[in-house]
Amino acid sequence: MSQYIQFENVEDEKFIVHAIIKCKSSECEFPKYLCQFDKEVERIQFIGGHIENCESNEEAILREIKEELPYAQLQNEDILLTQKLPEIQDISISPTTHRQTLYHFFVFIVRFTKKLVLDKSKDILLTQEELESKYFGGNSSYLRKLQKLISLEKIEPMELED
Repeated sequence: MSQYIQFENVEDEKFIVHAIIKCKSSECEFPKYLCQFDKEVERIQFIGGHIENCESNEEAILREIKEELPYAQLQNEDILLTQKLPEIQDISISPTTHRQTLYHFFVFIVRFTKKLVLDKSKDILLTQEELESKYFGGNSSYLRKLQKLISLEKIEPMELED
């Protein structure tokens, strides 16, 4: 059970799931994190999205992974939710509504039972340094909170299909 922080002047509230997918391949010198560019908000973000009505966090992340990685042809049994982190709360101006928004992030460390095939026109692989400078348009508040919960360096990378 999460403990909710009271924020003043909050105009909206959003519930989001994210997948932390750490990858390595023969093309990469260092492990990288799988992200995508979200055209609607013009930001690089982890795989994930909004939790829909009556969906559990687990159902939402499975749906989002399959929606955002359709070319991988993943089934639920191909997706391993290896760790669920405690909820992260963050407040910022929503890039879509331009309102002060309280975000509830539910983050999963994700692996797959098979090698992942990427769509190089859509998927972005970032080193930890790149992630820290480019993620969420440079807003590192969420990333700092995430790193307090888990050391990104210690996540075991999974192989990519070359």
